[in-house]
Amino acid sequence: MEQNELLHCYESYCHLVNYQYRFILGRKNKEYIVDIPFTWNEFVHLTGITHLKDLPELKVNQNLLRNRIEREQITLASLRESQFFKTTSTDIEYRIKYLGRIDEFFTSDTLAFDYLGISSPRSAIRADWMLTSTINH
Repeated sequence: MEQNELLHCYESYCHLVNYQYRFILGRKNKEYIVDIPFTWNEFVHLTGITHLKDLPELKVNQNLLRNRIEREQITLASLRESQFFKTTSTDIEYRIKYLGRIDEFFTSDTLAFDYLGISSPRSAIRADWMLTSTINH
């Protein structure tokens, strides 16, 4: 039986909800505070399941969606049925696999912040900092 990676990801994320990482950074004699909170809204966004517009079982409120994931009515296998599961701009399986290890990412010895100061051309998100880390090479 295939392990339900979506449930594993969800359970790992549950441990972080209502917590946040706070990083205090310095650059050119200026202090920056970077807070990274974990909310249920962000779980849905970070997994990318909002891209799976052709799966009607995902078009529910977040409480019901969480309940269906917990009861394994929605699994990684059921998400694979979407034509949008893996496209040139989305790889839902990859997102879910690594989101389930997000705490490991933040506590890695390789965690590093790079100052950007500009928007990334690959993203609509404006960011001043790029956070990188390596887990399992």
